[in-house]
Amino acid sequence: MIKAWYEDNNEPVQELQTAVSFINKQFRKAGWG
Repeated sequence: MIKAWYEDNNEPVQELQTAVSFINKQFRKAGWG
């Protein structure tokens, strides 16, 4: 949800999107997502 809002409002900011992606993957690995 936050990522979609962020993409809608701040298209050029890719670094944060990459960080969010990485964190989401870590959560999935840990079994929290």
